[in-house]
Amino acid sequence: FEYNKAIIQKLSFELLDEIARVINDHPHVKLIQVEGHTDADGSETYNLKLSQARAQAVVDFLVGAGVDSSRLVAKGFGESLPIDTNDTEDGRANNRRVVFTILESDLAAGAAGVSAPAGGAPAATEGGAKPAGAGKGETKKPETKKPEQRVEAQQSSGGSNIGVVVL
Repeated sequence: FEYNKAIIQKLSFELLDEIARVINDHPHVKLIQVEGHTDADGSETYNLKLSQARAQAVVDFLVGAGVDSSRLVAKGFGESLPIDTNDTEDGRANNRRVVFTILESDLAAGAAGVSAPAGGAPAATEGGAKPAGAGKGETKKPETKKPEQRVEAQQSSGGSNIGVVVL
């Protein structure tokens, strides 16, 4: 993003286009929260508004790249969930980020054995498995589940980071 603005820098376009492709290639992922985070510079109120505007800018970009808007929700967290110190420039840069969290997924429709980047947890590992109780002629509607884990893989992009969920 441009400094103190919700304008996505051109250097992030390729990555966001790839994220849109991945989301569209995984229709079993029903709802993704696009989370905006800031460092602690500025007031808490200002940072909350900035993070919401940035998260919405990413949602708007993804919708423009072909992702159905009903699958995305923007949420700004401001400076409330730092992942690093705000006492150094590197720490503040790590705290300025966008994270994609899967809120709803049809696990029965997903691919089994999805893996995450080093240090991350899988966003889904049960895909393709039969829902509990399904068998012996019993038919059950696939579960829609809110996962308890989220995956963040940071890619530096001009002082801000974009967290990538591995689907």
